[in-house]
Amino acid sequence: MNNVEYFNTVAPTWDKTNKINGNRIYHILDVAEVQAGDSVLDVGTGTGVLIPFLENRVGKSGHIEAVDLSDGMLNVARGKYSDYSNLDFRLLDVESDTIYSQFDHIMMYCMFPHLQNPMETLCWLVNVNLRPGGTLVIAHAESRHAINHIHDRHSPDGTDDLVEIEYFVSLIREHGMTVDYYEDSDKYYIVRIRA
Repeated sequence: MNNVEYFNTVAPTWDKTNKINGNRIYHILDVAEVQAGDSVLDVGTGTGVLIPFLENRVGKSGHIEAVDLSDGMLNVARGKYSDYSNLDFRLLDVESDTIYSQFDHIMMYCMFPHLQNPMETLCWLVNVNLRPGGTLVIAHAESRHAINHIHDRHSPDGTDDLVEIEYFVSLIREHGMTVDYYEDSDKYYIVRIRA
C-alpha cells in the first residue's frame, strides 16, 4: 500500500485516533515565528491539524495554503474548515508537483518521514517557495523515539525513521541550507531552516 492509499484509508478515523496537544503546537508555531499577516504553506496538512492554530496566528490578513497528496485527508479538512476565508486547499504531491507561490513560512508537521526524496524536496521548497528570511519548520509534537515507534507499527511503505537530530541537521547543512534552531526532547522533534 502506498502513501496515498494508506492515508485515504485512515482519513475517516484519523482525528479519533490521534491526540492533539494545542500547547505543543503553539510552541512549534513560536519556533516557526508565525505572526499576524503571514502567509503559510502547510505541507502534508492531512485532516488540517495545524489549520485552526495557524488561522489563529495569521488572522484574517494572513493566508494559509494547505496541501496534501491524499484527497481523503483533504476532504476531512475541507469539511472542518471550509468557512475560513484565508485558507486554500490543494491536492498535490509536494515532491512532484510545482507550487508557484512564495510563503513567509513552510510547515512540515508530522509528515517529513513520509517523503521519498527528502533532501531534494527541502532544497526545492527553500529555494523556490520560501521568501527571504522566512522559515521552514519540520516538526513533531512527540519525541523521536515515540514517532519511530508509531512508524514501526503503522508505516504504509517502510518509511524511514526520524534520525538523530545532530546527524539530520548536518545533512541539511551539507545540502546548503541554514539550520538556525533545533530541538530533540521528550516532547518535540523540531528543525528550523531559514532562507
